[in-house]
Amino acid sequence: MHKCCLPAGVPSESPSAYEKSLVHKIFGGRLRSQVKCVQCSFCSNKFDPFLDLSLEINKAESLNKALSHFTAKEYLDGGERLYHCQKCRLKVKALKQLTIYKAPCVLTIHLKRFGTHQPGQKIDKNVHFGPTLDLKPFVTGPYDGELKYTLYGVLVHAGWNTHSGHYYCFVRTSSGMWYILDDHQLKGFDECEPLKSHILTTQLPFIENRSLHTKGIVRWPVAMQF
Repeated sequence: MHKCCLPAGVPSESPSAYEKSLVHKIFGGRLRSQVKCVQCSFCSNKFDPFLDLSLEINKAESLNKALSHFTAKEYLDGGERLYHCQKCRLKVKALKQLTIYKAPCVLTIHLKRFGTHQPGQKIDKNVHFGPTLDLKPFVTGPYDGELKYTLYGVLVHAGWNTHSGHYYCFVRTSSGMWYILDDHQLKGFDECEPLKSHILTTQLPFIENRSLHTKGIVRWPVAMQF
């Protein structure tokens, strides 16, 4: 399948095949890391592909806050943190910021519940998010219109550390019905239930993007990891 999706003449094992693969076409996006000199305003940009976003949650009570921290500007103001400006040709103070440059069709956002402060221990806190997500405030790429996503699935880790626990998931069907999938068990429940209780302690929500098309509304499967 991977080979079939590659343009003619691109070897399946070549570096350029990575972003042309089926997986990257579905889940892939691009991050922009920009460093701006505070003296001359010269900007240096670096672009990197991603398949998911890993967000710190120590200081975030919601998904929007976690995304705000992820894209917050960092002041490089002294010592080894000074930036060598290509235009000034000097070590200068600068502003560094990481943003989403290209939003993927399927966005996966991972909430980092296992920190380094206590190796293996889970960060057991509620991280709030609603049924929709507006990604536009965190995107710097050339997009017109909205970049809104709708929640359609959640992967949950039940346990206290990385050495034990159990995974199960919530899935929303195209008709809007929610189901819990837990090993061999499948049961439905009210749409409001996961948003008000279960989902607040989960790790991996998946989100669907709805984008306007010239012939109507096209549903893009978009996944986010929390």
